[in-house]
Amino acid sequence: MKKYTILYAEDDLNLANQVIDLLELLDFNVLYAKDGLSALDIYLAKKPDILLLDISMPKLDGLNLLENIRNSDNKIPAIMITALSDKQTLLSAVELNICKYLIKPFDRIKLEDALKKAIKSINNKIKLSNNIFRY
Repeated sequence: MKKYTILYAEDDLNLANQVIDLLELLDFNVLYAKDGLSALDIYLAKKPDILLLDISMPKLDGLNLLENIRNSDNKIPAIMITALSDKQTLLSAVELNICKYLIKPFDRIKLEDALKKAIKSINNKIKLSNNIFRY
């Protein structure tokens, strides 16, 4: 099985350390960013397989970060994490083609389910010819 690379952007260092430990335990390669601008730089340089993005971050929030990424990549699975549960934030995230929306505090099972869904969307990609895929 392929070892997937996940870009995890979170400004809460305590939460980040816990989630990174879990992701590594689940055998992901983890790229970590503490703010949205750093996450965008890492995304452009490393092209991860999955995005795990906090919505409320300094320098560039998770929704604007994902919007920037979606300008060139509409297929990378994105899981949004937030303490915000308002309808408008959820709708904004859904419009950016996310695969899951987790509200803090979330548990390990919810995160693992979201990751399984993200991996399933990657594995459902069928190559038709050079640079042409069907999802």
